[in-house]
Amino acid sequence: INAEYMGNPPFSGVSEASICAKVKAMKYSLELSVWDEVSKNCKAFLSKLLTSKENRLSPKDALNHHWIKSAFLPESPCSSMIPTVIKNIKKFNTAQKLKKAVLTYMATQLSEKELAPLRKFFKSIDKNGDGKLSYEEIKTGLKGKANE
Repeated sequence: INAEYMGNPPFSGVSEASICAKVKAMKYSLELSVWDEVSKNCKAFLSKLLTSKENRLSPKDALNHHWIKSAFLPESPCSSMIPTVIKNIKKFNTAQKLKKAVLTYMATQLSEKELAPLRKFFKSIDKNGDGKLSYEEIKTGLKGKANE
C-alpha cells in the first residue's frame, strides 16, 4: 500500500542490510514531508499494517478498514488522488525493474571463472533442483556456509 500510494517503499536505507534491520525493528516514520498530504486515516491504516504479525490487521480486517472503504468512493477526497496512485505504482514498478536489470547486468559482467563457484554454491543449496531458491533453501545454505 505504501509504495503504491506514495511511490516509495516504507523502509529506506543505504544498503539492503540497513533496510532489513529497519524492517525487523519496524522502524519507519510517517512524519517526513512526503506524508504531509496523507490523511490521518491512511496513516492509521498503514500503521496497523506495518506492525508485528500479532498486532497486524488480517487481510479481511484490512479490506474492511474504514480508510479502504471510504478512500475509493467517488465523493472521497482521495478519489482525486487515484491518478497519482497509479503514477506511483508505475514509478515503484519501474524502480524494481531497474534494480533487477542492474543486478542482471552486474551478473553478466562476471567471468566464467568468477561464476563457476557461484553456480556450484547455487546448485548445492537448490535442494529441489528447480532453479529457484526458497527462503528455507537460502537460510539453510547460508547457515551451512557459515559453519564451514
